[in-house]
Amino acid sequence: MTEKIKFIVNPRSGENKTANFIRKLKHYCRYFNLNYSISLTKSQYHATHLSDDAYKDGFQTIVSVGGDGTLHEILQGVVGKGVILGVVPFGSSNDFSRTAKIPNKLKGSMQVIANRKVELIDVCAIDDGFFINVSSLGFDGEVVARLPKMKSKYLFKYVYILGTLKEAFRYKMKKVRIIRDDIDMGTFNVNLIVVANGKYYGHKMMIAPKAKLNDGYLDVVLISGLSQIRFIANFASVFKGIHIHKDGVLNFKCKKLILLSDEKVYIETDGELTGTLPVEYKIFPKFQKFIMP
Repeated sequence: MTEKIKFIVNPRSGENKTANFIRKLKHYCRYFNLNYSISLTKSQYHATHLSDDAYKDGFQTIVSVGGDGTLHEILQGVVGKGVILGVVPFGSSNDFSRTAKIPNKLKGSMQVIANRKVELIDVCAIDDGFFINVSSLGFDGEVVARLPKMKSKYLFKYVYILGTLKEAFRYKMKKVRIIRDDIDMGTFNVNLIVVANGKYYGHKMMIAPKAKLNDGYLDVVLISGLSQIRFIANFASVFKGIHIHKDGVLNFKCKKLILLSDEKVYIETDGELTGTLPVEYKIFPKFQKFIMP
């Protein structure tokens, strides 16, 4: 008998199409001859408990069926335990799977799971938590802090875009002190700081084009000192990843990053509000087994 796989499905990520999606998921499990079990999340952070329970029940492969937020929650339950993770995109934001080049179509992503090509990828630590895609603060943190919770992925995208545009006109730069690998870089008037493991966030924005999932470094994008008009004018360049060549943008790699501020600066991680400054980021190189194409 093949090893049993636990699929953790976030039904909120796919609106009212969950039942039909699960029927298709089961179909491809049979099609690829997978030994599987499916659990559905019922609330925020439930995926963390489900992944921890799955590990305790002996599952060594856990697949996140949802968006970046679902994968983020599952990671918290199994990081450091030797579990193999996989992802089937089914969310409002699938930016990690875009970096990993996992097909967005169900059959394609299930083929990846069936092939079971396992690689080691980096894990980022943020204080006592972990992430494998992107954490950011400043402008982004303010946007996420003001967003209402949405069940509809289409409505969420619309509200996110509106929230981004609205925040762009009212955001005031935050003074943030940056310590990179124990070297004090000084204090910056920050528009945005992104700490990345993956390349994409915010629905297809290539915020960190030089980021790699297994290079052993945090990829940091610092945007500072830009007026609201200049910040907005450069916004479109993020989708092509060419913003890192513009004035006011600094892109560097490090293994540890400490950010301090006397102001209230919100932090978002994989699309969820995760706190305020101060914060410390670290990298754990090739720490997590992951099913890749």
